[in-house]
Amino acid sequence: MRYTAAMAIALGLSALAACQESPQEQRAEQIEAVAEEQAEAIEEKAEKVPEESQNEVLRNAEVIRNDAERRAKAIRDAEGKVAE
Repeated sequence: MRYTAAMAIALGLSALAACQESPQEQRAEQIEAVAEEQAEAIEEKAEKVPEESQNEVLRNAEVIRNDAERRAKAIRDAEGKVAE
């Protein structure tokens, strides 16, 4: 249920923000939103695995977030170079 609510909120915010953002910014935010959903789903699963494995599972969630942040930054940086 939490996953569905988060997804609905993310999509709603994306739609609202889309009216004022460039396509590149929309794409960057979409990447971040999807990654956050994936990371949260992984974190929920971490609660169900043995304690020895939880740190690895949680690291995987953080890797997903960091990768999305890096990709979104690259898109935003490319947009800035085009605008200049």
